[in-house]
Amino acid sequence: MRPFILFSFPISSHPRSIVSPIFRCTEVADWSIVPNEEIIEDYGEDGIFDSTDHNFRLPVTLDDDYPLLDDNGQEVRIYDANGNRINRRLAAVDLSAPPCGVLVNLESIQALFKPSREPPQDEARSVTLEDLAIAEEQDEHHIHIDAYPLAFLRSFGNVQANGVPPCFYPKITEINQSTRRNHPPPRRRRASLSSEEEEEEEDEDRVPSRQTVVKPISCQFYNYVSHRMATRASQLDSQHGTVTAAISGAYAETEKNKRTAMSKQQYCKLGLPSDRFHEKMSSIVEKIPTCCRAELVYTVDVRALDDPSGRHVSVPVHTGPARL
Repeated sequence: MRPFILFSFPISSHPRSIVSPIFRCTEVADWSIVPNEEIIEDYGEDGIFDSTDHNFRLPVTLDDDYPLLDDNGQEVRIYDANGNRINRRLAAVDLSAPPCGVLVNLESIQALFKPSREPPQDEARSVTLEDLAIAEEQDEHHIHIDAYPLAFLRSFGNVQANGVPPCFYPKITEINQSTRRNHPPPRRRRASLSSEEEEEEEDEDRVPSRQTVVKPISCQFYNYVSHRMATRASQLDSQHGTVTAAISGAYAETEKNKRTAMSKQQYCKLGLPSDRFHEKMSSIVEKIPTCCRAELVYTVDVRALDDPSGRHVSVPVHTGPARL
């Protein structure tokens, strides 16, 4: 029997509590600015940086001339020595207001899959090209994005893509560096090998030095409520185009198309898709989280592992909920 050498697995965000406000959006009522002096006292003058990337980041002089917001009104982010974000302002929210659902902005979704091509600001800084290996294999031009607007919102909905956002590239590179086999195994004498062993060795020889162990395959971002309301893929009432089919049926010419149109029209008379969806939601709305769920799919090539026995496979400690 041939060994199992390649497998894929998804990693999905999953809320621990269905009522936790962390996974829903609440409108910000006001912002509380954190004084620069307080940030410097906590992290030190030399412990504040403008990026999480150790190869490109530069130290930040946090004074009155350093902007709090950019031209788009977004916070100019700063980070500590470990790459963790430092909050420069704190949001004040009205917890009595009902939280709202989260959808993806389809007009700007391409920016999520566009790797940063900005050169380092410090030209004297040495750059490790290996950190860009994943980005080179999975360039933004090779990532196909499918957008699915919900209802009549047009610009907001769910997304599928045949790649993952570039923000995951550094971590994938780190995993590959620590787990992959850097050199091919020593070749054995062919005369001492059976036909089955020789075939397996040929498979091993096809594995190039420094091959990728973990490779991103695809991802999707969708509101969790659509995942819970559909019994299976494409089974959400609002995704069938029933109303469109019922209206277009007025122009049906053949008997078959007329019967189909009549069936769709009868369906809509008993209840519009929006009414059916609302009826389902009204009974369980308090039990379903409306967080934006992310699902990323990867493959692992066992042939490229330094130790393919599986004894050193572990799941790191997460600060946020996730499941394999």
